[in-house]
Amino acid sequence: MIAIANGNEFQSSEYLEEFNTIYASITKNDDIYMVYILGYDISLGLANTKAIILWAVGEDFSTLKVDKTWDSPLIDFLHEGVIANYYESEVTDDNEDEDEDEDEDPNLEEVDNIYLKITAIDFENQKFSGEFSFAGKTEDGTSITVTDGKFTDYYFEYNEQ
Repeated sequence: MIAIANGNEFQSSEYLEEFNTIYASITKNDDIYMVYILGYDISLGLANTKAIILWAVGEDFSTLKVDKTWDSPLIDFLHEGVIANYYESEVTDDNEDEDEDEDEDPNLEEVDNIYLKITAIDFENQKFSGEFSFAGKTEDGTSITVTDGKFTDYYFEYNEQ
């Protein structure tokens, strides 16, 4: 996975055998399907991990093919849409002893734009590719902008419920 996140290069570390830094799944049930895509950039070390998360919901599984596009935020899990997040962790002397239960993930509270498109999909080999972008603000008003996002030949787990 590659992207420009808040003006900085993001590249998931797919080729590090020690860590699985990419993950994707497609889950289908009777009424909807969900696509989950995750990439970690650990190029600055584990203490400074960056992550991009995409989660899309579709209503008709037969539409999950090349050129399937989501361009509206996910409002609930009963209708089509996509949510996304970009997260940077940074361990400093000030926060390395903080309570690990504190949730400081900068979830997008306000979505300005969001886009996810499947550019290739192979159900037999369980691989797909796509492009994405999103922008918005977190709960504390911090702007997050991710552009030029691409993932290529991501292996996905397929589940039916």
